[in-house]
Amino acid sequence: MNAKSSSPTLARLSFWAPPGRMAEFEAVYEQKIAPLLKKHGLVESAERRRKTVEGVFSRLFEMETPAAVVFNRGREGVRRDAAL
Repeated sequence: MNAKSSSPTLARLSFWAPPGRMAEFEAVYEQKIAPLLKKHGLVESAERRRKTVEGVFSRLFEMETPAAVVFNRGREGVRRDAAL
């Protein structure tokens, strides 16, 4: 079995939000942020999310390689998008 078929590279995107407004932030995320991330080819992972600390909203994304987390579809690609 090769490394590519064993498990995907996962990247976590996290946001700090006031604990009392987490449901409101999640709605904004789904309506505005998620479509922009999809535009960059970021695919939300089906992996079960771990519980985070209060006030942290996070999602996991599957990437082709560890390098993709930083370049193109990852951090640098998203940072260059003025809409985000």
